Amino acid sequence: MNILITAGGTSEKIDAVRYISNHATGRLGKIIASVFLEQTDTKLTYLCSKQAQYPVDTRARVIFIDSVTDLKAQLEHLLTTEKFDAVIHSMAVSDYTVTQSFPSEDLFQHFAQLGASAHLADKTSAQLLDWFKESYQSFTPNALPKKISSKSADLFLALEQTPKIISAIKSLQPQTILVGFKLLVGTSDEHLVKVANQLLLKNHCDYVVANDLETIHGKEHHAWILDAEGNTQHCWTKEEIAQSIFQKIYSK
Repeated sequence: MNILITAGGTSEKIDAVRYISNHATGRLGKIIASVFLEQTDTKLTYLCSKQAQYPVDTRARVIFIDSVTDLKAQLEHLLTTEKFDAVIHSMAVSDYTVTQSFPSEDLFQHFAQLGASAHLADKTSAQLLDWFKESYQSFTPNALPKKISSKSADLFLALEQTPKIISAIKSLQPQTILVGFKLLVGTSDEHLVKVANQLLLKNHCDYVVANDLETIHGKEHHAWILDAEGNTQHCWTKEEIAQSIFQKIYSK
């Protein structure tokens, strides 16, 4: 069986030495990989960040990525050149990437220059909002610097949405078994399952693992596994999640 797993988190550059990321460790992805590698017929590809945990096994091809752009390129290459029985997409993918960074004083000076003759006091709230949007769009600092100076007391980052990676997987390989993941924080089980089901339907997943960050503590990892037929299964540890995913894929 040929398995593709994504794990860990992506990182988006602010400059050559700084980046924004998340807390994903890849620990669950590594445990899932280990369960599959217990089978002698498993061939496994593991896409992860450089900081993530990963399997050490001669049958595991580990590919390191940094940004969402890297992940997208690697997935598109793999899914168009190789057939996978299942794709387990556990990676925490950044929702935004940095397009610009600039000191606050530069932006404030830009607003001050434009506002000097704009008669802002005469504008309604809606007109003020439109004015700020137009003024910001006309502010075009340089692209990301090699290294941001630490002299500025405040720094603004301009972020734009990244593409939803999971939405492309089934379009590139319709026959693969797709396992998606949904993480929320501080929500009810009912809402968590509802949101996970929306993810499942929207992206044509076969299964979705839904978990809440507040219920993940050490070895304890509460999660719901949903399938396309409307069934749910409750798991209590990472090992149980991994075994359940394995059993569902092997029996499908």
